[in-house]
Amino acid sequence: MQAGDLVLVRWAARPEQLSVKRAARPADEGWWVLGDNDYGSTDSRTLGPATVLAVVRWRLWPRPRRFRSRA
Repeated sequence: MQAGDLVLVRWAARPEQLSVKRAARPADEGWWVLGDNDYGSTDSRTLGPATVLAVVRWRLWPRPRRFRSRA
């Protein structure tokens, strides 16, 4: 795992909650993770370091789309 990866995390302050966030940097008690929406995301800025459970490699739903080129 490296900075920039999408990861599945669990928070010490909210152990029942799982979140998908972007890994920013290692921290003393886990990883500092950030949401992609700076203004609407609850992440390490609020909850502190998170425990990383897995690295997200694929997205099954919603199905990824290809963008059509505009000629």
